[in-house]
Amino acid sequence: MTPGAMILTTAAAGAVGAGALALRALRAGPATPVLRYHLVGPTLPGSAINDQRLPMSQLEAQLRHLVRRGYEAVTLTEAVAWRGRPGRRVALTFDGPWAAFARAVWPALRRAGLARATLFFPPDRLGQDALDVGEGRPEPLLPAADLAHLAATGVEVGVQWTRRPVEGPLVDALRGARLRLEAAIGQPVVLIALPSGAPARVVRAARRAGLRGAALHGGDGLLRRRTSPWAVPRLAVERDLPLLDLACALGGGRA
Repeated sequence: MTPGAMILTTAAAGAVGAGALALRALRAGPATPVLRYHLVGPTLPGSAINDQRLPMSQLEAQLRHLVRRGYEAVTLTEAVAWRGRPGRRVALTFDGPWAAFARAVWPALRRAGLARATLFFPPDRLGQDALDVGEGRPEPLLPAADLAHLAATGVEVGVQWTRRPVEGPLVDALRGARLRLEAAIGQPVVLIALPSGAPARVVRAARRAGLRGAALHGGDGLLRRRTSPWAVPRLAVERDLPLLDLACALGGGRA
């Protein structure tokens, strides 16, 4: 399996049952929706993964809905710190090293007035220009300079962790990943995104590595007052998630 296929396989895991999860949203008191996006952006001619890409038109429709409903965008760290407090907040999180985030997604968030977000970036992709995803055109990756600029303008950067084997102690690997990102953006990195079913030992290692919380793949995407910072669920927003289901997730069935 190619590195690109591994990343995309990890992304797909959170999409199962998204519509059904959305229909159960906000049934247990005040909660902050946490949305998880993976591959978002304009169609890339020659790309083999365009069918997995969330079109900008779909993202922009979702952003307009958030604005109409009066949501304020916050980073995931802010959402965790303020969980259970009154207010209509949404945490927009994005996974992956894709260049389209800086070129298309972040400008769209700024135009919509939702210029707060969390981007989980895999540190082993720092300094790489493109990722071979199999047949077709390689996928452009986010340059380190652009990542630093994003961090300075409202984007919280966290570690995106994968299932790839590591050499040496896991704590050292996680600490090294955090420090590489911190050196690249010049700011503290406190969050990690973990794959579905990540073992407890990974969470323990992340704590020891100086991280302060974990975003998970899957779940109902609702951050409640008693939600652990180490088990924040995220609703996967994929191409097949209708706007109506997303509206239900945000409003407890009141679209």
